[in-house]
Amino acid sequence: MVTRGGSDPHRRLRFHDYGAEGAYLVTLTVRRHLGPVAELTDAPHGPRFEPTRLGRLVAEGVEEAVSPRRSLHLFKLVLMNHTVHIMMRVDYSSATLLDERIDLIRREVRRRAGTEVFDPVAFDRPIHPQCDVTPIVRFLDEAPLRAKLLDERARAMFGRVIARRVADRACHTMGNPHLLSNPFCRQVVVHRSDSSADREIHLDSWLHLAANRGVLVGPFISEAERRVLDAAAALGGRAIMIVHTPLSEGMPLGPALSRMLAQGRLLLVSPDGLPPLRSRKLCLDLNDFALTLCGDNLAR
Repeated sequence: MVTRGGSDPHRRLRFHDYGAEGAYLVTLTVRRHLGPVAELTDAPHGPRFEPTRLGRLVAEGVEEAVSPRRSLHLFKLVLMNHTVHIMMRVDYSSATLLDERIDLIRREVRRRAGTEVFDPVAFDRPIHPQCDVTPIVRFLDEAPLRAKLLDERARAMFGRVIARRVADRACHTMGNPHLLSNPFCRQVVVHRSDSSADREIHLDSWLHLAANRGVLVGPFISEAERRVLDAAAALGGRAIMIVHTPLSEGMPLGPALSRMLAQGRLLLVSPDGLPPLRSRKLCLDLNDFALTLCGDNLAR
């Protein structure tokens, strides 16, 4: 059982059963003309998003729609300026697809607000049943801090080369470092031994993640892997690209990667001390490092 939404064929994961029991992080975008549902404010313990009147109505509607009596359980609700993140669990399998449950949320919020609040497209990220949700909760809790740090001055730094430790390894980076904290990331590696069926499943998973605000990670060495990166860029996706050459400000990246870098959707990572010539051993090292960045969280 599958479902898709919006004009993008990868908006829903083709090989995932959206009617089965499971957990999701759903993101809905508020229509701009309605104004924000939360405003970033300074508080004694750090920045926070304070709900507006519309935001309070949205929160009430979500909490009413995502309730145990509807076989839904609300783990976490985060309101940002024009974005609503809903971490929820579907309690049992049924013929009701995720889109229908999201429509329930839309209707309840619309009833309370007196108008259609959300844009048509909803983003979803399935959460593996054995996943430790702590990194996901931390990622959502840190949303105000990331928003505070991503002001115009910070965005101007995306084109700067900065030395930092990444996964306990000395590196130089360029781009948006906050992509490292996204718990929904996946390594992109195309093996020659992959069957056509495996490649289809992997590609669908990668492009779904790209279209739904996750992060693809890899050196993107082979032509097949670069095609995945190009497709992800066209979907508005985010990526961490590991390179073996030194980074320099203003280095030629091509139109797509330059646009991703300027928009905060790309982080280039160059580990220190790599040999200048590419070899099979170097490629394996870069792929291993990409896997390390993704970690062992099964949400990734």
